Amino acid sequence: MAGLTLLSQYNFLLFHSLSELFSIAIGWAAFGMCWNSRERLQSGYLLILGVALLCVGAIDMVHTVSYKGMGVFPKDDPNLPTQLWIAGRYLKGAAFVLAGLFLNRRIAPFPLLTGFLLVTAGLLGSIFLGWFPDCFIRGSALTQFKIFSEYLVCVLFLISGWLFLRGRRHLDPVLFQVIMAALVLSIAQEMLFTFYVSVYGLSNLLGHLTKVTVFWLLYYGIVRMGVAEPHRVLFRELENHRERLARSRDRLAEAQRVAGAGSWEWTADTGETLWSEQMYHLLNKDPDTFHPDPENLRRLFGVKAWETYKRHLLQCLRRDDQCEFEVTLRLPGEAEVRHLEITCRATRRADGRPERLLGMMRDVTGRRNLEAMREDVERILHHDIKSPIASLVSALKMLAQEPEIPAKHRSMLETMGQSARDVLQLVQRSVALRRIEEGQFTPARERVNVMRLLGQVRTQTKRLRTLRSVSLSIHMHPDGEKRKRPDTRGDAPLLQSMLDNLIRNAVEAAPRESTVTVHVGNSHGVNITIHNQGTVPKAVRHRFFDKYATHGKTDGTGLGTYSAKLIAEAHGGKISMRTGQEHGTIVTVRLPVFGEA
Repeated sequence: MAGLTLLSQYNFLLFHSLSELFSIAIGWAAFGMCWNSRERLQSGYLLILGVALLCVGAIDMVHTVSYKGMGVFPKDDPNLPTQLWIAGRYLKGAAFVLAGLFLNRRIAPFPLLTGFLLVTAGLLGSIFLGWFPDCFIRGSALTQFKIFSEYLVCVLFLISGWLFLRGRRHLDPVLFQVIMAALVLSIAQEMLFTFYVSVYGLSNLLGHLTKVTVFWLLYYGIVRMGVAEPHRVLFRELENHRERLARSRDRLAEAQRVAGAGSWEWTADTGETLWSEQMYHLLNKDPDTFHPDPENLRRLFGVKAWETYKRHLLQCLRRDDQCEFEVTLRLPGEAEVRHLEITCRATRRADGRPERLLGMMRDVTGRRNLEAMREDVERILHHDIKSPIASLVSALKMLAQEPEIPAKHRSMLETMGQSARDVLQLVQRSVALRRIEEGQFTPARERVNVMRLLGQVRTQTKRLRTLRSVSLSIHMHPDGEKRKRPDTRGDAPLLQSMLDNLIRNAVEAAPRESTVTVHVGNSHGVNITIHNQGTVPKAVRHRFFDKYATHGKTDGTGLGTYSAKLIAEAHGGKISMRTGQEHGTIVTVRLPVFGEA
């Protein structure tokens, strides 16, 4: 600054050229930095200022070479450089206002650059074509338009200062102070240029020195803080993202700790497996000494659990994108058997090749122990309840046969006896289901009339169908030359329980005033299809026949379809479901025809 001041006393034209070139160089450097960083800028204000300084620098370059005494243009008139000066200040003031509107928003780079270049070309064209108002008249000094324009530019800087002040939370604190200082000095600069009477006068000198200060501040705020200290401006948002990511990672680790679950990732390219901290804790391993490579995992899991683990992962990679399974193992140094539930999902490249496996592992030992305890209790209860109920059925039957009992009381005893028999059948079915689950059930070989069972189910579901305003339609379609009745073989009470569960589910899922339709045929087996117009919720479609799978029922147990599947498969049959908005839901049961091997 001191050197420029001394230079102005020696040669004002050289002083003017150097001070203008200083601001032009900074403006173009700012544009280069902002433009090449446009993909990383999270807010649009820096890009707007950079593009604006490119265009302002271009106008200032023309202003510099047209200055009185330079001799570049034939007409050595002070009006031309003054017009160019005002055009550049209008562009700069408008750019700061626009920047204040994009403190927390991105802006499209190429439309922005195109717009500023078109405005710049328009300003230069209007000046050289004589359309721009005069700003300096030789002998009369500044025109009213020029003075009014300086005041208007000051207003633009005030508006932009208010916008930056309002959005200061989106700015780095130091950058905010630098920009506000630049705006204040820009206003002072414009005021100095409102009353000079000579292009070589004192106010012109002070105005250009103030401009040098303003552009030095812009250099410090945009170029230095954006390049030498990129984390303070360009990567400020990235720093915030990293902080949020770290907090999310901590919350995930805490959630895994509370849930007793750990996460892992396997990468196909490297074959490397990465564990979360909770995985090491779950399997009692030190992350500093244990590496989860295949050999270490095989030793940790044991042969049987490792084969199960590897088989399901290969299945997930080759055929399925997602799988869920369980391994049972005893960790080294532990007496208790551990049950680990594993869920994994494969991500694939565009060509279908697997890219990585993402998985979760959860210790369900406590849950499995509780289930085993519950099963033991159920087994004991079934055994202990069955005998007294059977005695009650016999006693009620004997009482009902006594000749001295009045007819009214006899009817009541028969009703009580029927209820006791129903309870006894329920217990017997429960015992049978338990035996099916354990693989110890052998179905009976007796002939079962499927249509008779459906008739009994119709009677049992009458009250439910009335409450739901749903009707039940049953159709038989015997096939073959002899038109045989579609009978099957097996345990009639269990098969009736299966049909009862499926039809009750269909009635509950069907819309009001609709019909549940049952079709029975004997083509390649006894085929029973149960159709309703409702659809199965997406949340349970893939586990429709799983144990405890239920959705939207406050009193649902999730055992109806599960027990139906067990009963069908125990009788050598199959069961399936398909659902959709167009056709509703169809459950198909296929059982062996009586007499077939």
